[in-house]
Amino acid sequence: MRDTKITAEELFKALKEIKDNPADHHYSQEEVDEFLELERQISLEIERFKGLHVFEEVRKQNEEIKKMRQEMPERNHHFFSKMKYLTSLGWYVSPHVIRDISLPEFADLIKEENVLHFQDKIVALSDVAIPRILTKCGKQFPARKVIFEEIREAFNKELYCAVISLSYSQVDGISNDSWGFGFFDKDKHQDYHLKSYINLQGGTIGINTGVAEQLGITSNEIIVHSGNELFNDSDYKKNSYNRHLVIHGHSVGYGTKINAIRAIYLLDLLSYFNKPEGESVME
Repeated sequence: MRDTKITAEELFKALKEIKDNPADHHYSQEEVDEFLELERQISLEIERFKGLHVFEEVRKQNEEIKKMRQEMPERNHHFFSKMKYLTSLGWYVSPHVIRDISLPEFADLIKEENVLHFQDKIVALSDVAIPRILTKCGKQFPARKVIFEEIREAFNKELYCAVISLSYSQVDGISNDSWGFGFFDKDKHQDYHLKSYINLQGGTIGINTGVAEQLGITSNEIIVHSGNELFNDSDYKKNSYNRHLVIHGHSVGYGTKINAIRAIYLLDLLSYFNKPEGESVME
């Protein structure tokens, strides 16, 4: 037997040499037997540890964490897709609103039964959100900065018709620059869904595809297709904030503060979908 204790590093080194060079190592048979016995004892201890309750709990927790990571993209998609309930009231909203709403409150507001409370909340937050949205858009799309400054000035002066018309035009422009088609362009072969919706749903499932579910709600007044029977209603045509009716001059009663807020939040949605990869929604 060896007179001195052997460290774990020395043991593993010796075992490797013995196994790699069984006929040409420098250890005595007694040392070889001792090392192999130590290896056997260590293996038994490892197996005993594996059978302990605490090890089993750790293993289960690791499996649960792994499963959660695998399910996270789908969970994120499902969670953020609930924002689409607000879309039926004529809104498009990005996850940027989380900057002003706690996550638990946000999770409660996006429930279908709380959609009116969600609308009230984002309108109440608009005084804080709008300057930030337009400043961010100016930095994100510098060639359009002067237009965003005019939108801000028009909003402050309560020139809401100007705000809405300018915002709609910039939404289309940003979309054309980013995706090669206007935000309001529809695919007649896909039930007149927005091309932007079809494009974004083709991405990797996760937060973005969940947020993009808003674009699949074709009943949103902003994007209602011109073939819809609503367009036969003369009062609707004169007062709607529908993009087609506004831009083509059919509507004249669209210039309200709440419609201007809607239009600027739509700009924010385009800002969100064009943010640099990895940028937090808090930025």
